[in-house]
Amino acid sequence: MAHGRLAPRSRATNGVPAQGAWWRNLVAAAVLLGVLVAGVVVQRHPGTYYSTVDVMFLAPVSARNPNAVVTTSGSVVSTASVVERVLNGPDGAGVRNASSRVTLLGERRLHDEAVRLPDNGGQWAPDFDEQLLTVEVTGDDPEDVARRRDALVATVDATLRQLQDDQGVDRFNRITTRLSPAAPTVTYHEGNRKRAFAMLVLMATVAGYVVVTSWPGAQGRPAVVWPAGPRHRRRRAASTSHPERELSSRSQVS
Repeated sequence: MAHGRLAPRSRATNGVPAQGAWWRNLVAAAVLLGVLVAGVVVQRHPGTYYSTVDVMFLAPVSARNPNAVVTTSGSVVSTASVVERVLNGPDGAGVRNASSRVTLLGERRLHDEAVRLPDNGGQWAPDFDEQLLTVEVTGDDPEDVARRRDALVATVDATLRQLQDDQGVDRFNRITTRLSPAAPTVTYHEGNRKRAFAMLVLMATVAGYVVVTSWPGAQGRPAVVWPAGPRHRRRRAASTSHPERELSSRSQVS
């Protein structure tokens, strides 16, 4: 009677090695824990207070231009640009954004302040066609944000006044300023917490799936074969050392 060689018993479940399954469970638990911790951080992260106001530069009123609000002048825009350059310095405006409507919040500058001359140009050439300066302030305290905003507006007015004093401009021909809105407010921004948490869950799910599916033994990959017992190793060594005996014994059995 022929006796076939028994294959060593594999400690695997559903084609997945026991050791690999253990590590996959560990990865899943780590991903779940990371999502929970990140969710708590997102929910408890404080928001930011933000305030903005436009300091409009108005041309002097005359019989030809009785309405200073609708009167536009290239010289007034140039004056606003000089004031902005005095306040910010040659390189104080920072990186030029694709849109002049990008705010400090959009740049993630959550405790900062800025005075900007709107640039409505394209990619290749700037276009300063608005005679105003935009003042922005962000911070974690509403009273501090309002105080710093008012201080920046006062600095803009003082700089404009000093420039005209230095040039000896007559008071009837002076450029004046007006705020828009007249009574700026401070608003609170905390983002969309639900959307942020949903993105965390999605990213963690994708990352966990990639790790688990790329683990050895997944998707039909060869599983790890556990070492056989001492008896099997002795029989394997004997057959390897004397292949002719193994062949003879098989022939006799047949």
